[in-house]
Amino acid sequence: MKEERAAFTAGTSVRAWTYMGCHPAVVDGVEGYRFRVWAPNAEFVSVVGDFNGWDPEASPLGKVTHGVWEVSLPEEQVREGQNYKFLLRNHGRKILKADPYGFSMQRPPETASVITDLSDYAWR
Repeated sequence: MKEERAAFTAGTSVRAWTYMGCHPAVVDGVEGYRFRVWAPNAEFVSVVGDFNGWDPEASPLGKVTHGVWEVSLPEEQVREGQNYKFLLRNHGRKILKADPYGFSMQRPPETASVITDLSDYAWR
């Protein structure tokens, strides 16, 4: 994953979807999901969704490298099929954004991303 992070940061990644967005992950032996977003000008980023009552303060992301923010949440809290968005704050202005690397989205007119695990998907 370090190689993909370096490639993304350098602007040379051709597989950014494998690094960015929402992916199943094991962190410190705990299964769950990792959320990553590119927000180079943000002062604060969080993920909000069905799993935290859409509370902007409940699941803040930490800055990993210039512009990339991430957080890992345990599967007791987060599960496939739940809706989510990223909340970005800059100069007091808050914006809710769908995940540009999301694997699934709500049907219009709704606009949230949907947690989707593609690891067992049979591509055709």
